[in-house]
Amino acid sequence: MQVLPDSNSVANALAELTATAAKDAIAVKGAFSVAVAGGSLIKLLQGLRETEGIEWDKWHVFWVDERCVPHR
Repeated sequence: MQVLPDSNSVANALAELTATAAKDAIAVKGAFSVAVAGGSLIKLLQGLRETEGIEWDKWHVFWVDERCVPHR
């Protein structure tokens, strides 16, 4: 576990972790899939915009709702 001092540090760490996961997945599978729930997570992932070398054309991004609701 890592404790970071502020939201900027969290955003940078999350961007680095996500970029690494994407690079690894693309190397093995040819694509990277990620599900994003929105809210503050989107703000935290903004650091990815500044990251060089991301192969956006190989990303599959799914917008999801994390709330549990009964199926009818």
